[in-house]
Amino acid sequence: MTQLLFTLLVVTIGQTNEKATFQIALSVQQEGRSGIYVLSADASDPKQLTNNRHDILPSWSPDGRQIAFLSLRQQDHELAAERDLAGHWFLYVMNADGQDQRRVTKTPIGAIFHWSSDGRRFLFQSSYEDPSNQGKDGTVSSAIYTISADGTRPTRLTPVHGIDSFPAWSPDGKRIAFCSDRAGALDIFVMNADGSGTSRVTTEAAEDTNPIWSPDGNSIAFTSYRRQRDGSVYVVGADGRGERWICNGGSPVAWSPDGNHILVASDGQIAVMGTDGQHQRRLTRPGGRALDGVFSRDGKTVYFRWNEQRDWKIVAVGVDGQGWQQVTDLTSGLGFSLSPIKTPREP
Repeated sequence: MTQLLFTLLVVTIGQTNEKATFQIALSVQQEGRSGIYVLSADASDPKQLTNNRHDILPSWSPDGRQIAFLSLRQQDHELAAERDLAGHWFLYVMNADGQDQRRVTKTPIGAIFHWSSDGRRFLFQSSYEDPSNQGKDGTVSSAIYTISADGTRPTRLTPVHGIDSFPAWSPDGKRIAFCSDRAGALDIFVMNADGSGTSRVTTEAAEDTNPIWSPDGNSIAFTSYRRQRDGSVYVVGADGRGERWICNGGSPVAWSPDGNHILVASDGQIAVMGTDGQHQRRLTRPGGRALDGVFSRDGKTVYFRWNEQRDWKIVAVGVDGQGWQQVTDLTSGLGFSLSPIKTPREP
């Protein structure tokens, strides 16, 4: 499970006017050019916002005015050494133009974090409070936390010992889905945003992980290892009812905006299919390897990370499999997410 945290890369796409002009916030790891960039959809006029090769996972705030990211900077080294945690960074926020870069967390966090829907808080997981994690190549435990976007009011929602991971806000921000081993094997749980009212959603003996909310907040897609070793995709109601198998092999990556389709990553390829597993269509092609995937806001295009020769690039393709296009020649680093669609400014 820990290895999954290292396969992330972030691309963030923002729609800024009535002509649907997109911006992409991209983590770049390239000799002499590393850092976070913002560029237009046609890759013109790239602007470098940071110049640290450890800056990863850029993620737009819901209002599009800020970008959060993870980093290990000079001021973090002493704190990082105290915790001695593998797979942990510090959370930073900057304005969308790269100004006012500031650290949000005073302790290291894991590679999964999310803005709240109102942009006021972050949700993340971390192993820093459990001393048994120090000096480990992986983590033996993790807990789930929230913190205000200005770095105040850090709040732990789950116990220190045991594994509580892959937290995800519901679309309305009132609930959090996560996986936990508190009942034995990893299962999917849901709790209120303040950590109260925890309920168990799946009850299989095999591991269930990686919960992803449907756009309406009624269902959760997840990965289960109950059928085969490389995972299967299931969907279940947020109340634990109506569980159904979708497909063998792989993990769910994203729901389409209308909730009718799911992206699934399997064996280095990405496919789109109905929420019943029907009408599967592979969007990638033989000879390369894909990671991550996200729908455009209109649901007509899918963006993902692609490696066909040596370097990872960002590729866009229609949900019908047509119109394959490399977005930029910059070598991508880590991360992937979409920024909000902005309302055109009044003249």
